[in-house]
Amino acid sequence: MTRISTRRIAILAAGMALFGGTALTASPASAVPTAPSGANTATATFPSASTAAAASCSVTRWGYKGTAKCNTTMDVDWDGNGSTDETFVIAPDRTIWHTWKAAGAWKEMPGNGRADDTYGVATIGTKYRDVFVLAGGTVYCSAHFNGSWHGWAKTCPA
Repeated sequence: MTRISTRRIAILAAGMALFGGTALTASPASAVPTAPSGANTATATFPSASTAAAASCSVTRWGYKGTAKCNTTMDVDWDGNGSTDETFVIAPDRTIWHTWKAAGAWKEMPGNGRADDTYGVATIGTKYRDVFVLAGGTVYCSAHFNGSWHGWAKTCPA
């Protein structure tokens, strides 16, 4: 399973610095959540998963429980105060989920994204947040601006 490497963090940080942004660190957790029952299973234009079954792990954040592919949990400290603000995971069916303190539950990320692993996060000023995932060896991005997350693409609009 691919994890974000020190080199990738350095490259991301350098790239973000060039464009006035900040690369944030995201800490992998020891456990990971999945999609709740009745989850959206619509297909997306992401590469298909390998035939090997993914190991599932339980994860709980802010009292919200779920199951996800092991080692795909990414805890994010968006405001830099040392505490987790939002958590992203990849479910065993490759859907991408997130939650935060006031979310009320795990939420599927919009845009019907599919991924094999979490990859990293970045901000541009305080207005834009980006989350990156890895699917079939390609990095995809979803950007948060104007109060919501937007679809998945090979490059973020922000």
